[in-house]
Amino acid sequence: MDEKQIWLVLETEPTKEEEQIKQAYRKKLARTNPEDDPEGFKRLREAYEQALRLAAQTQEPEEELPEGPVGDWLWEVKEAYGRLSSRLDTELWTSLLEQDVCVDLETALEARDGLLRFLMDHFRLPSEIWKIIDEKFSLMEDMEDLGEKFPGDFLQYVQNKCTQEEWFPYALFEGEEDADYDTWLSCFYEMRSAWQEGNTEKAESLYEDLGKTGISHPYAAAVYAAVLVQKDKKEEARRLMEEVTEKTPEDPWLRDIAGQVRQAAGDEDGAYLDFLAVLEKEPVSYLPCLRCSQFEMKRGKEEEAKKRLIALVDAGYDTQDVRDAIHEVNGRLIPLYRKNWEAEKENLSLFFKLGWCLLQNEDSKTGVSLMEGIVPDQANSAEYHSLLGRFYYNEKFILAIPKNKLI
Repeated sequence: MDEKQIWLVLETEPTKEEEQIKQAYRKKLARTNPEDDPEGFKRLREAYEQALRLAAQTQEPEEELPEGPVGDWLWEVKEAYGRLSSRLDTELWTSLLEQDVCVDLETALEARDGLLRFLMDHFRLPSEIWKIIDEKFSLMEDMEDLGEKFPGDFLQYVQNKCTQEEWFPYALFEGEEDADYDTWLSCFYEMRSAWQEGNTEKAESLYEDLGKTGISHPYAAAVYAAVLVQKDKKEEARRLMEEVTEKTPEDPWLRDIAGQVRQAAGDEDGAYLDFLAVLEKEPVSYLPCLRCSQFEMKRGKEEEAKKRLIALVDAGYDTQDVRDAIHEVNGRLIPLYRKNWEAEKENLSLFFKLGWCLLQNEDSKTGVSLMEGIVPDQANSAEYHSLLGRFYYNEKFILAIPKNKLI
């Protein structure tokens, strides 16, 4: 855990006094039973040992800002970062980066490097702010040069933030302007990793730590709800996500988690509505799209399900799960389409629906057999021969293509 988390776990202010650290540890230990909360005890012990090591270390002087215009400018950067509203203010950061110190050839390089040194320890900025910094200082273009001055993992982080869309909505934070949002974010990402790894005890312990910061964010509650599902407390998780989505109904990630929680709690109709809300914002979001198609198949809406699945394939999600789902939905559509076509055989549009399903399910033998007696008119000739050619070029038929069918 990082240094700020140490004091959060110990529930005391940072100190070099060993006795104060021991007192904080004993006080917290009295409320932490290793048998009831092994992960909480583990984190407490880790925080205690790290605090003692820090107390034994020689205090390193805090890096001072350079004197002159660059130092004055970096002080403004530090002030902007220290308050939530200014940290997220794109106009403020644009204005900061347009100051003479960032433009003047004699100071621009020093300003850029000074800014990056500061951001190595204070990097929790939204992607849109990182992109403004990149635009002004050409970070992506100068990565080779920066690689000689800064650690590779930091530069990889910078590259990701400058080239990817922001996942985490900073604007949903609730807390004091100068609260410790960096420590909160560090705990949150650790909590999310613990949930994804199935370590529910650690995730719960970190959720408790988040509650001590005086900061709230609906994403933390959503992850905790997902943890409750893992602990088989599904109804409690469902109630929590109802509260979260009632306050923040438009966020697609929250609606996705809400859908998963409701599905786990047996509320399939509610889950379907949540996943549909995700798709309104992100039409080809992989898992919500797949889950909606599964729901629609259960409700006899096979054609709607197939449209979603084909959209996923067109978007590049040609995964085994999607292929299996397409195979399943085609298996339901084939008898329906065949019945419709046999009742109206002159309507080739009905046959083409059937034919493409057979092709996708790799039933070329049936497809070729059905097409033998069809003579397409000019309007349907192109699609007829396209479908027939695909059937023939299936591995089973490639050596037995009738010459008359190639004309």
